[in-house]
Amino acid sequence: KHKEKEKKKRQELERKRQEIQKLEDELQKQMYTLSEEAKREKQDEIDRAKLELKRMAEDADRELNKLEKQLLKKIDDEVMEIIRQIGKEKNYTIIFGIVPSVILYVDKSIDITDEVIKRYDAKK
Repeated sequence: KHKEKEKKKRQELERKRQEIQKLEDELQKQMYTLSEEAKREKQDEIDRAKLELKRMAEDADRELNKLEKQLLKKIDDEVMEIIRQIGKEKNYTIIFGIVPSVILYVDKSIDITDEVIKRYDAKK
């Protein structure tokens, strides 16, 4: 669903880019026949369209970032549930996340990363 939404946003942005290009082409063709006032009006129209395109792109980026955060949170929640299950099943007292600057050594025999991945993949 989100890919469809993303595709739609990209199409809107592309239409706006094409509209701006058309306006710029028109101004270029009519450069010598338009009055100074008409040129300024046409340039103002182009500037407004560019500003609108910029806003549309920023809105699309914000929306996609929000969606990405939601999806990552969902995955994180699912992985954390699997980790809790493994902890309970194997009666672990504590399970650490591997952050290189914090954990200096870990015995690979107690590393549950592969098991977490297998269980997560099995749910999908």
